[in-house]
Amino acid sequence: MFDYTHLHGQVQLQQLQKNLEQSERELARARSTAESARQTIIRLGQRFTPEAFAALTNEGAHQVLEQLKTLPTEAIVELIVRAFDAKVSRLTAFTRGLTAEQQAQVMDRILGTHPLDWLEDPKFAQAQQELAAMRQALRLAQIAEQQATERASTMHITLQNANHEVQQARQESIRLREEMAGLQARLLQYQSLTSSAQSKPIADVALSKGVNELSDPFTPMDAKPVSQVSSHLGSTGNEVSTPSGLSNVDALIFVLATRGLCERSRLSEILHREFGIGDSPAHFLVTDAFMLASQNQAGWIHFEKQVNETGVGSAPHLCRLTEAGQHYVREKFHIEPVPSELDQLLKLHDGVAHVTLILQARSLFLDGRFPEVVARVDLFPLPIPLGAGKRCEPDLGVTLKEGQTLLIECERETIKNSIHRADKWAKYYQATGGDFYIICPNTRAVSALASEIGQWQLSHGGPLQLHITSVYQVRSDPTREFWTQRDIGK
Repeated sequence: MFDYTHLHGQVQLQQLQKNLEQSERELARARSTAESARQTIIRLGQRFTPEAFAALTNEGAHQVLEQLKTLPTEAIVELIVRAFDAKVSRLTAFTRGLTAEQQAQVMDRILGTHPLDWLEDPKFAQAQQELAAMRQALRLAQIAEQQATERASTMHITLQNANHEVQQARQESIRLREEMAGLQARLLQYQSLTSSAQSKPIADVALSKGVNELSDPFTPMDAKPVSQVSSHLGSTGNEVSTPSGLSNVDALIFVLATRGLCERSRLSEILHREFGIGDSPAHFLVTDAFMLASQNQAGWIHFEKQVNETGVGSAPHLCRLTEAGQHYVREKFHIEPVPSELDQLLKLHDGVAHVTLILQARSLFLDGRFPEVVARVDLFPLPIPLGAGKRCEPDLGVTLKEGQTLLIECERETIKNSIHRADKWAKYYQATGGDFYIICPNTRAVSALASEIGQWQLSHGGPLQLHITSVYQVRSDPTREFWTQRDIGK
C-alpha cells in the first residue's frame, strides 16, 4: 500500500512538472507577442510623433532607446497621444477667435490642404487601424501573460503540495513499519509470558582451550579435531527451540543470537529455508529484515566494511549483533546470545580482510566446490601442541567424510616479518608432516606464497608437498583442479 502511494505520488509529481513546463512555454510566447506589439507602437510613434521621444532626453537617439526600455508600454502610448494632441493644439491655436470660414482659410494656407483631407487619407486610416490592432494585441498579450503567470503559480503551489504529500507518505510508511514491528514484538512477548514453558538459556561457548587440556602431545593428520564452534550446517551445537509467530526481523535476530553466523548470504538462506520468508534468499522480505534490523532507531545489527581481494564476485556482507541487539535478545527471547563468529575471528586474525578470506575459503568447502565429501569445516580448530611451548594454529580445519583432516592456512599477499614467517612455516611443517594446504584470494597471492614457501624450504625445511589454490581460481573456473600440487625438495 505504501509503495503504491509513493508511486502514485511520483506519477502526479511528473505530470505537474510537465504542466509547469507547458505553462512556462505559453508565458514565453505571450511575452514575445507583447514585446512585438510594444516595438510596433514605438515604431509608429517614432514615425508620426518623433518629438514625443526626443523629449525624453537630450543625449541622442541611443539614449532615447535605452530610456524607452525602462518605460511601460502604457507610458509610451501616452507620450504618443500627448504628442498628437500637442500638434493639433498648435495647429488650432492660429485659428482662435476666427470664424469657421476664416479658420479654414488659415489651415489651408498653413497646410495647403483641408484638415478633412487628413482623415480621408488612406495612410492615416491605415495607421489608425494598425495602432488599434497593436493596442488590442497588447491587451490580449497582457491578459495571456497574466493568465499564464497565474497558472504557473498554481502549478508551483500544487507541485509543492505534492512533494509535501509524498514526503509525508514516506514518513508514514516508515512509521507504520516500525509500529508493526513493535506490535509483533509485543505480541511475541505476550505469548512467551503466557506460555507454560520457557526456553532455557544457551550455554556459553568456550572460545579456546589451553594446551595443558590436551592429552596428546601431537594430533596426527588422520585424527578428527575438536572444534569450539562448528561450521557444519551452520550450527553451533547448542540448539534452542524456535518460538512460533516470529516477525521477519525477529527471525533474523533469533538466528544471529542462537547460531553466531555472520555471513549475510548464509543468514538469508536460513531465513528462507527454515522460516519460509520470501520466495528465495534474495527476496525483498529477506532484504527488508536486514535493513530494518540495522537501520531502526536501536540499531540491532552492524555490518562490517566490505573487503574483497579475490577479483571475482562480490565481497561477503558480514554482520553481528550490537550491544542493543544483544540486550533485545535477552529481553525478548530470555536467552543469552552465543558469541558471534565474526567477533571471535577478529580476535584471532589480522583484520577484516583476513577474516573475509577465511570465510570465503570455508564457503568453498561448504558450497560443494571441493571434489571430496566434506563432513565438517571448523573455523576454530584447536591449536596443535608441538613441544617446547610451541603450537601450530591453522586457520581452518576441514574434516573429510573418510576421516582425514586438512589443516589449512589462508594467506594474503602482504608485507610480513621474515623471522616470524620462517617460524610459522616450521611449526606448520611439523604439525602437517610436510603436507601444506594453502588458500589465497587471487593468483598473484598464489605466486607470492609459492615463492615464499619454496625459499623457506631451501633454507630451513625438508621435502614437502604444496597444495595451493585461490578463491578466484575455484570460482572463476569450476572445471579446473581444486588444488595445484607441487613437490618441493623431493
